Amino acid sequence: MNENIQYASVFIVVLYGKEVDESTTLTSLFAMPARLEESLIVVWNNGPTQLRDSCHEKLASWSCQARLALVETPENRPLSWIYNDAIGLFDCDSYVLLDDDTQLTEEYVEWVTASKAYVSVPLLASNGAPESPQVGGVFTRPPYPPRAKLLAAGTALRISHHAVASLRARYGSVFDEHFALYGVDSSFFYRLRGLSGCDRVELGPVLEHSFSRLEKNEARDSARFRERSEDLGLQLRHYPSPYLLRLMVRECVAALFGRNRVAPAVALKAMLRGRHTRCQVQLRRKQLDVRTPGTSA
Repeated sequence: MNENIQYASVFIVVLYGKEVDESTTLTSLFAMPARLEESLIVVWNNGPTQLRDSCHEKLASWSCQARLALVETPENRPLSWIYNDAIGLFDCDSYVLLDDDTQLTEEYVEWVTASKAYVSVPLLASNGAPESPQVGGVFTRPPYPPRAKLLAAGTALRISHHAVASLRARYGSVFDEHFALYGVDSSFFYRLRGLSGCDRVELGPVLEHSFSRLEKNEARDSARFRERSEDLGLQLRHYPSPYLLRLMVRECVAALFGRNRVAPAVALKAMLRGRHTRCQVQLRRKQLDVRTPGTSA
């Protein structure tokens, strides 16, 4: 571990609409406490309500197995803010970003806690078929060129202390706070490409993951449909490319026939506004309360 750094790894598990014992990620993680030595697990409840008393009792019992911290933001903060805040709160050699419904394996946890790579990603599969990471829209294994068109889902992403320092020095933050949900992971890899750092990405073990982009017959008034639309507009604004421009034109044409996967009007509004509708600057000033389960308040 680096000098003056408190933890080897910090696992950041973001909950939304779940109690702690309903989280596949947390239950699978605490099934292997021996792998969590020198690590901190940050349980970040992002709403829409505070955790029940029974959840605090469960966390207190888990605190006997591993070091824990709890943060609650029931206002449903943008994911980019959560990641940047967590990175700012806890010093460690590496940060591991997790959603609340991933079945973690012992092989993955052993690998991610031992990894010394600049950035590490698992091989994410859907029903056994590899889907992430991708280069140019196609699943691709490393090695990658320094400025590869690399994209990967943010699930179980590991970022080293050195990568954090480089991204902050170049961009002011690790994650782009114009994005709230969709696009948080893509913009991270755009920034990594800007650092010519894609050749320093390590690929790890397989984890099963559900990809919303693979789902069919999505309603055009669904939250995912709107999120995808805002994501496209924000990527066009902050990370423009000929590919994204072609995609926008294609979606505008598809909308004439009811076959669009994004709402062009919503995408254009997001592009002009420059930030996600949930990324309101005044909310950013709210103070965070970090608690340690199993100790008195």
